[in-house]
Amino acid sequence: MSSEFVVLVTGATGKLGVRTCEVLKQRGYSLRATDQKMPADFPFELELGDLKDEFFVHRLLRGVAAVVHLGNHPN
Repeated sequence: MSSEFVVLVTGATGKLGVRTCEVLKQRGYSLRATDQKMPADFPFELELGDLKDEFFVHRLLRGVAAVVHLGNHPN
């Protein structure tokens, strides 16, 4: 897989998000991970932000080929 193929994972620090990031990395994809919280042991580079912020999302999507949208409202 080309390193140019970037996959954005929203909700990346949740249980499903972490596992998704692991599998994508194992398969050779470049990752862009985002969430609203930063756990101390998160093993990937993370961009903190709010998906309700259209300017954050616009910047986040630059150069992304695919999105795995796992972000949600936790409550």
